[in-house]
Amino acid sequence: MKFLFEVADFNSLDHFTPVAVELLKSGNCVVFFLNDQSVLTKDSRIKHLTQYEKFEGIKVQSLKTRRVELTFTFLSRLLFGRHFSRFGFVNLRAWLLVQISKILFLYRGLQRLDFDCAISGWGDPSSYTMTLALSRNKPIVALPHGYPCLKNSIFNREIERVVAKTGKLPDFSMRNLFDCYVVATERNRLQLRSWNIRNEKLEVWGNARFSPDWIKTLLSILPPVQIPSDEEARSKVLFLLPAPTSNFRRRELHSLLNELVKLPIVLLLKTHTRVPQSINIVPPELLKLSSVVDVSEESTTRLIECSTTVINFATGTALDAVFIGRRLIFAKYLSDNSYSWEDCPAIKIADSEEECLFAVADSSWMTETELCGSYLAQEVFADGKIPNPPLHYATRLVEIAAAGRR
Repeated sequence: MKFLFEVADFNSLDHFTPVAVELLKSGNCVVFFLNDQSVLTKDSRIKHLTQYEKFEGIKVQSLKTRRVELTFTFLSRLLFGRHFSRFGFVNLRAWLLVQISKILFLYRGLQRLDFDCAISGWGDPSSYTMTLALSRNKPIVALPHGYPCLKNSIFNREIERVVAKTGKLPDFSMRNLFDCYVVATERNRLQLRSWNIRNEKLEVWGNARFSPDWIKTLLSILPPVQIPSDEEARSKVLFLLPAPTSNFRRRELHSLLNELVKLPIVLLLKTHTRVPQSINIVPPELLKLSSVVDVSEESTTRLIECSTTVINFATGTALDAVFIGRRLIFAKYLSDNSYSWEDCPAIKIADSEEECLFAVADSSWMTETELCGSYLAQEVFADGKIPNPPLHYATRLVEIAAAGRR
């Protein structure tokens, strides 16, 4: 079988790689369809995949011209934009997008590209790669491209806007065009059902990215971090910053950062992977301090490994800290959202700035990984039903590819 992965961003690359490795280990062919970004093509994950003979990485821009890109973008926005979406007829709009693209020869550059199943991250199936698969009647699958740790449905301003305007939660019914829409937990499945994805389209496969064996592999292939600090003896505290779109309390965040720099620590600031500009939420005067280091270009997993303590409240990658055995503080009070971290008894939960600062300064505690059994069973192993998520992902994808388009 041959699988085409649409790798649109770093998060997709991070979460697709363990699945791709399992497919390759069992003799399947894997193609990563990459956005034309050097950070992706130079990434350690790509280098790891290239050791497999049946792996191929292709830049999107090498297969379509600027005219094709502009034309397809226009058609996609026309047929799947906000205005047309109000009228429903999802299948008809998808059919029109595919047929018009065929008539205009927009898929010509990919004629040589053969595959049995196309895979993307969570999103609408109106992308160039997914509609190419539809034009060939190949199955399409959406895999998680992050750790969905949110528990509440209205978690950012855009969803608030939609609910205020329509009185309803977002309508994800367009995503029913996928043959399978994969989620990590039962909680995620119930949430997406409330957003109008049909139950038969949703499958709970656990979380491939946060499987313990994959984290070990990841640490073996990632390059060492480069932290330009003269204060090596000091405790390193990694602060995982939120995306600007998250519901967080900016004033309280600034206050916490200003107090943290008064402690005898090196403060490492890591921006959210989806929006690198989130470093802008940090008071600029703090970035001038020798004890504060912007480590946005470094791997979060490696940073967790070299840190003593991790402070998090809105980033899923912090889950690595539980497996690596680092002190993890969930600064609950910094966000109006509700997170799954609240259910993890092994970590410190800070309900105030004072509690967070005390947890950082108190060297007497460690994250008690042995207390995480039920939490990890739910969040990573699909309520304990799937002991090896990457292998399960690969097995189900082969089954879906073999069954063909429904």
